[in-house]
Amino acid sequence: MIDLALDNSVYVNNYVDEALQELDLLFNTECTELIGDTSFGVSLDQFLWSLTPMTDSLRDYIGLKLQELTYLNNFKYEFDVKYHEGDFKSIYHIIIDLYVNDHEKIKKEYTFN
Repeated sequence: MIDLALDNSVYVNNYVDEALQELDLLFNTECTELIGDTSFGVSLDQFLWSLTPMTDSLRDYIGLKLQELTYLNNFKYEFDVKYHEGDFKSIYHIIIDLYVNDHEKIKKEYTFN
């Protein structure tokens, strides 16, 4: 059993929960924030402040980051990146569909602006 919790009183012992926790950690961590692994996390400023939409570049970047995740890669998954132009800066919406089995799909969504 692997403890992915921030305190020692909660344990994650289900592969689905581990994959979901791993996604949350990835998208809520900036690169260089994790001591010992400065490549973990996502740095989206380069995409958010661009003057032109970079949806394809962001899709490639997210795809590479997702391939590095241990628990997520135990499942079939699909993801997409949507772009919404705001008044002052861009908004990117990342949608990840995690297929637990043939009948169950879990959708995770992350929005960055």
